Amino acid sequence: MQVHNKGFSLLEMMVSLMIVAVSVFMLASILTVSLHSGKRSSIRLQLDQVYDGYQNRLISQSFESELLLPGKHDSDEEPFEIRWHTQDLSETLKKINLAVSYRNQTEKRGYFYKSRFIKEVRQ
Repeated sequence: MQVHNKGFSLLEMMVSLMIVAVSVFMLASILTVSLHSGKRSSIRLQLDQVYDGYQNRLISQSFESELLLPGKHDSDEEPFEIRWHTQDLSETLKKINLAVSYRNQTEKRGYFYKSRFIKEVRQ
């Protein structure tokens, strides 16, 4: 009895290579999406930290501070751009609209009130 070792046919090899190639492509695309999502999450966390830091900085200012004068203000802290608009609602109350953006792509906005008599009122 004679046994012939023929190996794999060309068609079988092409099919198996195609399956491997598709698998590698899918893994690479999943990795790319995962890395991009992680970077966006990191930027979002930094935005929250910068926003909270500036909000606390503005709240800690005296009511008559130059940073809280009525009108538009801005500050550049690479790669973040911080903008706020202060409105005098009365002699004892100010509304502050604060916006922090990352390279003009992602932005966090909000507002809060500063009172002469109350330390802070957040919205």
